[in-house]
Amino acid sequence: NGRSPNEFPSGNSESRIREGETAHPELLACLALAVVWAYHVSEWVHRVVEPVKEKKHGRRAKSLLRLGLDQLHEILLYRHERASALQICLNLLRCPGVLSYT
Repeated sequence: NGRSPNEFPSGNSESRIREGETAHPELLACLALAVVWAYHVSEWVHRVVEPVKEKKHGRRAKSLLRLGLDQLHEILLYRHERASALQICLNLLRCPGVLSYT
């Protein structure tokens, strides 16, 4: 088509995003909620279940967001076997500041 991969036609999604428009604000809100929920779950896992190991250079071996997403995936996949962890994660979604990490 003759365009470089970074070149967009006029009126595309990139220009709409710059102008503050989104095609699906509900989807964006769901995505933001999922990221926040995963972060709160990762804080719970890091503080209560098992801390994330640090590498030699001082950074975590796994990001907190990745840890939370993996944990949510596993809990939702095996929800019948992990009912208590599912309940904790749902409580974190409802009111993250109320649930004690200790």
